Amino acid sequence: AWLPWAVAGLAVGAAAFLGWRLQQQPVQAPPLVEWAVDAVGEEDINPRLRQNVLISPDGRWYGWQTMAGIHLRRAESREVKLLPGTAESLAAGFSPDSRWIAFAARGGLYRISVDGGSAFRICDSPLSRGLAWVDRGTIIMSDGIATGLKRVDLESGEVTAVTHPDSTLRERSHRWPTPVPGGRGVLFTCQYVGRDYDASDIQYLDLDTGRRHTVHRGGAMALALRSGHLLFVRGSTIYARELDLGRMEARGQPLAVRDGLASSVGNQENDDGSAQYALDDQGTLFCLDLMGSGQQRSRLAWLTFADGTIAPITDFAAYADFRIAPDGRRLVTQLQRDGDQNLYVLDLVTGTELLLTNRPGVEYMGTWSPDSRRFYWTQGSDDGGRYEIWSRLVDGSQPAEHVNSPPTTFGVWVDCASPDGRWLGGAFFAGSDRNDLFIVDLAAPEPTYAFYTGGPESQFGMTFLGGGEYVMYGSGNYEHNQVLIRRHPDTGAVWSLPTPDLGWWLFEWNAALGCVLTEGERGIFRVPVTLGTEAVTLGAPVLVMDPKTMAQEKQIADLRFHPDGQRAIVRLTESAGGEDPKPSLVVVIGWEQDLIRRLAAAGH
Repeated sequence: AWLPWAVAGLAVGAAAFLGWRLQQQPVQAPPLVEWAVDAVGEEDINPRLRQNVLISPDGRWYGWQTMAGIHLRRAESREVKLLPGTAESLAAGFSPDSRWIAFAARGGLYRISVDGGSAFRICDSPLSRGLAWVDRGTIIMSDGIATGLKRVDLESGEVTAVTHPDSTLRERSHRWPTPVPGGRGVLFTCQYVGRDYDASDIQYLDLDTGRRHTVHRGGAMALALRSGHLLFVRGSTIYARELDLGRMEARGQPLAVRDGLASSVGNQENDDGSAQYALDDQGTLFCLDLMGSGQQRSRLAWLTFADGTIAPITDFAAYADFRIAPDGRRLVTQLQRDGDQNLYVLDLVTGTELLLTNRPGVEYMGTWSPDSRRFYWTQGSDDGGRYEIWSRLVDGSQPAEHVNSPPTTFGVWVDCASPDGRWLGGAFFAGSDRNDLFIVDLAAPEPTYAFYTGGPESQFGMTFLGGGEYVMYGSGNYEHNQVLIRRHPDTGAVWSLPTPDLGWWLFEWNAALGCVLTEGERGIFRVPVTLGTEAVTLGAPVLVMDPKTMAQEKQIADLRFHPDGQRAIVRLTESAGGEDPKPSLVVVIGWEQDLIRRLAAAGH
């Protein structure tokens, strides 16, 4: 009779013992699982500007930004939806409850439900450099390129400055704020004049006291994790340090925890300090991985239209944009060496090279004078507060000369000089990722900068035609670019080149041939143009050649027409055939837990 009771007692005891042992076992962290997301709009993400990836705190939503707007995908679904009214978004972030997204676009700060519907305008935001939705009623944002942080009250829409860059310390901007778990504060990037973004300070702002202090020196785009760790970016690498969330102090040495991240943490004129990664509250990483495409070299080469042959001009190096002189004997190119990008003059006849600029910042590609003796460009001022126009004789016989300081803190780019040398023209940033055109009168005692023309779509590629009595430029929305011609001075009359389905990618006036050389999806064309005294006569486009028939077509990154009209100079990437790797959205489940294990194993 006692046997069943004994067996039952033993079973209860064994169960109790097993339960006790299980309680002593550490909870197993989720396994590290990584996969690439193949989704609509992924190929349109800019890997070099803005923080374009976001993940909701509860992990249910993955989001990414393109010029078309904010794309959302549920974690358990492959369906992607584009939130209405979010086009041209510059920055975005989820609410703490994961039900809303705040975004900055077209000069304003908005919020929209993750389920869609209409976007609600909160306040002005001229040029966003990040936002952090801290709590139910508070957003911290940066709304300019050389400003501090501002606090937005979501109920009233009231905006209050909460930080100011200290010019005595050469602070230039406070940007890319991120909320701190369980606290009333944000981390942000404190950027300095003359330094790369990843040489910034990571600072903490206490929203209750208004005080800020440095948490880490030498990094950008910081995140604070609930596990008590600080993440920041240098180059294309994420680093981690221990973080005391109570005192907001970093401890221990940084450890590299992921490479190959798409980021924009170089100099202040070329980059914006952002990086493409985000984490949810469960430790899932969502990022844009370079997939091996981060380091790409290129060379300059001749392309002959008659037979499609390519002849190298230079060896492979870090070449960027370039412009050919009107006489066809030289070109100016952007070239990065020893971590510093400058403008170089390359003699196409002798092969000799001359350093045109030599300063820590970046000089943007500009334009030649009509006599091919001088080059004009724009650069950021030394204090980082504005853009400036400079010029220099390309033989190096004289130092660079300051031409003009446009009355704007936003981007300015010189595109053309008139045949008589009196006028400079180009584009300037007009807000919401849109450019308008400007003109500078060099004949004035103080060269004057003035608005030329604009519109609802972006204007670009301004150039003078004939003797300067006409101006040509592109106008488009990144999907369908048309080429327009106006009188100079403007009379209101406009002519448009015949436009293919996707528009023209490149267009250059060729005075010797009396035509506009263009490139589009169907190849390189010659469009006859007759410039009358009062009107323009346009002929039908004539095919010159189709680069898609060339074996090296996929390696051509840039193309510029030579003045002889029979050939071009192209920039060839180093990849030999096939598609280059493209950045891809990546999800890593269990990443934070794996990071903790790696830090512990490394003694951090």
